[in-house]
Amino acid sequence: MTSTDVLLTLLRRWYLVVPGLVLSAVCAVLVMSRPGVYTTEVQVILVGPKGALAEGTSLVSPEESLIAMAGLVEREVNAGVPPEAATSEGVPLEGRGVRDGTLISLPNAGGQWNYNYVSPILSVQVVGPTPDDVVARRTSAVARIDRTLYDLQAADGIGPSRMISSRVVPQDPPVLLANGRPTRAAAGILLIGLVVVTSLTLLADRALLGRRSRRSRRVAVAATARNGRPVRS
Repeated sequence: MTSTDVLLTLLRRWYLVVPGLVLSAVCAVLVMSRPGVYTTEVQVILVGPKGALAEGTSLVSPEESLIAMAGLVEREVNAGVPPEAATSEGVPLEGRGVRDGTLISLPNAGGQWNYNYVSPILSVQVVGPTPDDVVARRTSAVARIDRTLYDLQAADGIGPSRMISSRVVPQDPPVLLANGRPTRAAAGILLIGLVVVTSLTLLADRALLGRRSRRSRRVAVAATARNGRPVRS
């Protein structure tokens, strides 16, 4: 079938083409008009007291002790539910399809199935509808981390001078608008819609023509039978 045949078929079956294109256009408009989300990210770095961690057993390095504490804090602030593993640590929260939420996680330097924690850093990512909302959630998340870190050490009888503390980086993290690429998404929807509509229209046209051909043959056979002429199989 040539491109001319395809075009003629689409024109002949316009009543099938038009609704499909209209539906595709509506979907594209909805994607274009979808509001963006605001996102912010901060890192909470655990810092050990000077000289205190080195006084412990030589089997565990100070860095490993801090990483272990970071993992414990992560579990506590997430109520024991580990954050969903991403296929890549480079994928931001909004890139995973989340439009309203907070993620507190210990970054994994390994793969999706190979966990490797190398730094005592807790990543805080927030996605929300307004800048004020994400700032408030970020502040609350950092406060929960600090409170949990203190409570865990206080429960073990560790004095303030020997406690692990935290440092926020950056101090004043920016709030960004994540709007994606609506124009490209809309163009993709229109292209997919055109391909699907064309394919379905060609299939429907072939089915309708086949039905018409079979009906014509039945009518011809019936007419021949009524006239008393032999019917060739």
